[in-house]
Amino acid sequence: MAEKKAAKAAENKEVGVKEVNRLKKRYIEEVVPALKKHFDYKNVNRIPKLEKIVVNAGIGDAKDNSKSFQIAVEELKSITGQKPLVTHAKKSVANFKLREGQPVGAKVALRNDRMYEFMDKLISIAVSYTHLRAHETVLDL
Repeated sequence: MAEKKAAKAAENKEVGVKEVNRLKKRYIEEVVPALKKHFDYKNVNRIPKLEKIVVNAGIGDAKDNSKSFQIAVEELKSITGQKPLVTHAKKSVANFKLREGQPVGAKVALRNDRMYEFMDKLISIAVSYTHLRAHETVLDL
């Protein structure tokens, strides 16, 4: 079975066909028809869908330590698989020792396939974590 999947994946790569993400596939095949039937949507465009996921990271330590800022940007890059956009301070705030134009955070906007891959991984990790926590709670009793 695993050999067939590997052969099919290699064949798809040669042809240039991408494999559809399992979350996107489930949304298209199961969720859309169920929502259309349940809410009696006449137009497919009325059905709710994900358009983008934005991941933000405010890095308060950036003004004091530029290395921690670079580490945070690299972590965001490794989490999302996309280079983050560095955000800068819009105005100076003396109480926070912040000057206009200083880097204060980073953000990444995920769309299409990357968005579905990120959402799939996020849900899988969150569900497995809550499942483990629930299992630990039962064992503690």
